[in-house]
Amino acid sequence: MSVVVTVWAPLDAATYDGLIGFHEPVLRTQAGFRVHYAQPAADSGWLVTEVWDTREEHAAWFDSNVRPHLPAEAKTTVTPVHHAIVAEDNK
Repeated sequence: MSVVVTVWAPLDAATYDGLIGFHEPVLRTQAGFRVHYAQPAADSGWLVTEVWDTREEHAAWFDSNVRPHLPAEAKTTVTPVHHAIVAEDNK
């Protein structure tokens, strides 16, 4: 079942840009990866939202590649997708 993953971390834009610049080429090829969005969090830090085909595929990538580079205060939530609509040209 597809999942939406949200990660909040106390990062600034420059730190996020450094992390994604390093990880993006490999992330694009990961089994189960669908999309990645990032923006400043409303109150502070950085908010990343991703969609993955399964919780397990996300965990395999995240736990090995991303989590070791995040501050301990970072918070991750994984929520099952109930329904999705995708633009015709993205199928």
